[in-house]
Amino acid sequence: MKADFIEALASGVLICDGAMGTQLYERGVPYGRCLDILNIENPNLVLGVHLDYASAGADILETNTYGANRAKLAVFGYEDRVAEINMAGARLARRAAEEHAAAGPDGARRRLFVAGAIGPLGVPLAPYGTLTPEEASKYFEEQAKALVDGGVDLIIIETFSDVKEAKAAIEGVKRATGLPVIVQMTFMGDGLTPSGVSPSSAARELLPLNPDVMGVNCGSGPYDVLSAARRLREACGDGVPLSVQPNAGVSRFLDGRVVCSSSPEYFASFAGDFIAAGARVVGGCCGTTPSHIRALARAIRSIEAGDGALDRGAETISREVTGSIALTATATIPPSARPQAKPVSTSNNILSRISDGFVVVVEVDPPKGTGFSQVLSAVRYLKEHGVHAVSIADNPMARMRMSPVALGHILQERVGIEAILHLTCRDRNLLGLQSDLIGAWALGIRNVLALTGDPPARGDHPDAAPVFDVTSTGLIRMIASLNRGVDMSGNRLSESTGFAVGAAANPSAEDLDAELRRLCEKVEAGENFVLTQPVYDVASFERFRNRAEEFGVPVIAGIMPLKSLRHAEYLHNEVPGITVPERYRRRMASVPRESAAAEGIRIAREILKEVEKMAEGVYLMPPLGSYDVVPEILEALDRR
Repeated sequence: MKADFIEALASGVLICDGAMGTQLYERGVPYGRCLDILNIENPNLVLGVHLDYASAGADILETNTYGANRAKLAVFGYEDRVAEINMAGARLARRAAEEHAAAGPDGARRRLFVAGAIGPLGVPLAPYGTLTPEEASKYFEEQAKALVDGGVDLIIIETFSDVKEAKAAIEGVKRATGLPVIVQMTFMGDGLTPSGVSPSSAARELLPLNPDVMGVNCGSGPYDVLSAARRLREACGDGVPLSVQPNAGVSRFLDGRVVCSSSPEYFASFAGDFIAAGARVVGGCCGTTPSHIRALARAIRSIEAGDGALDRGAETISREVTGSIALTATATIPPSARPQAKPVSTSNNILSRISDGFVVVVEVDPPKGTGFSQVLSAVRYLKEHGVHAVSIADNPMARMRMSPVALGHILQERVGIEAILHLTCRDRNLLGLQSDLIGAWALGIRNVLALTGDPPARGDHPDAAPVFDVTSTGLIRMIASLNRGVDMSGNRLSESTGFAVGAAANPSAEDLDAELRRLCEKVEAGENFVLTQPVYDVASFERFRNRAEEFGVPVIAGIMPLKSLRHAEYLHNEVPGITVPERYRRRMASVPRESAAAEGIRIAREILKEVEKMAEGVYLMPPLGSYDVVPEILEALDRR
């Protein structure tokens, strides 16, 4: 059986399926429920997902057992059903493979392999946790044995960030079976796993355990995963096949679910580059659907057949990728649901800056560590060039950094610049949020941007428990309550706060009516100003601004200069909520690579001159801390 899979790898690229969880959520499973138990409680739902991926062209079907280990199942009280759940998952995937084969002409459809999916335990290992690597290895062995008993053809160990845990998984699996083993690590945008391990370090630790395939999955979209795969190929050499399974794009938390988005066409455009990097197994992870796998399968089969039309790779991503999505602008919000911004003192906060004229805000990331001298120098430079306030991120991308409360206080005290504190619902419960807000007020912070926050699973501490006691609207309501001198339990404070409360909005939202309804709710809860996502489509921004006028809140328009064609394509296809019109992507493609950054600044200046007429301020987001571009962009302003 092992020889069959190895022979298939040698004969061509095998296409793995896409996300199981995404599809189960789409089909009505509530977010937060144990997905693995559905193998028993709703087997037809799981079977349907497998059959859809088989029909889309997948050669490998992964079992719905990613979290079916003893540690993760214990959270739901299913720790004694490890064998039952895993065996059921394996049998469902096997049934789908057989039904798909039988549906072909004369039963002649090619064979599908069934891969037993094994994910991390979801708890830190010793010395940070109580579980030893030896105990962890036994958990993995237990799961692998059940998958083998259920009839899988191979094992996929995936989405690991801790090399020590990945080693424990390989060792446990190899004790349980002699089947082929694929081991996949997850790398973030900086090229490291969430625990800080490089592809070369991962390869050095794991190759001695003789996995049959080394790979990359999850992390982010195809743009970043391709870079990690290339580095892994350098470390592994040509002797070990690679597997690549990226997310559809960067994830976001929407309506209680983690959502990733990019078009199937964009996703499939990376096929040639993945193959060139050494991938012999290519599939999808979070957010990918049967449509993504169908497009990927077509691209790969076309490449193998020698059709150069689809073998253009990610360096020359298709121009057919759609541009701006048409927005619905016909529905209106009834007068009874049109709240005006609640009054708040404009003393010593961003509202006073806005009342004095056009405001300039720049986003700043806190340092990863205790040293803040570089940030201090950068913010002094920004203030010297006309920046009125800095917006300080709260563990952006769910990656641990210095507290924004501490950095905001430091910058206000030492630079004398207004700070807008990002505060997410992700990391603190109701007690912690209120405590931090009161502390921030005592330290002189007067502005808060209320955000949901990126899910921890995509950051550098993926085992951290997300809190989300409140939504961003609930957080705004909490701050408004503190401004009235009352906590969430109705207890009076010794002194009230007086925060100016901001919220984020997306002017290019696919469903503008829904976006405006959310904004309406936030204004009603106590929001005082809006910071928008980066604006690239001025017409969409104007449409949004005209309809948001009725709420009476100032809008500060986001501007992010493009660095390159790759950057433009990445934002458009992989980052939810951002649309880069085709005309700008064509402009970035038309200039030499060394001139692309300058062209991006020209585009930013053009956008700024247009939105300046419609907004109360600009919110600059320099990519990778390139603050030196800020003065050049601001030269386009007429009213400074």
